[in-house]
Amino acid sequence: MLKVVIDTNVFISAFYLPESRPADVVLLARRKTILNLISLQILEEVERIIRKKLFWDNPKTQSAVRRIKNFSDEVHPQEPLAIIVMTPIIESRSAP
Repeated sequence: MLKVVIDTNVFISAFYLPESRPADVVLLARRKTILNLISLQILEEVERIIRKKLFWDNPKTQSAVRRIKNFSDEVHPQEPLAIIVMTPIIESRSAP
């Protein structure tokens, strides 16, 4: 089975747009077609963003987090990840 880490942005997009590609990815994990690996840090971020961006109340937010936990395997990273901040590439177009 393919193991994946579904990013917070994918979960938020899936909740906001249930007919979207991100929702399709989450559905694959819910159906156990792929195995989602999740950390406490991702779950906390999902919870925080749901409240901030979707304005869900506490019961609805907690229900969403529980559902994610139900179809995911929780992992406990031993080392923090180094975050790389990328500078956007700006392309200039010259006249022909």
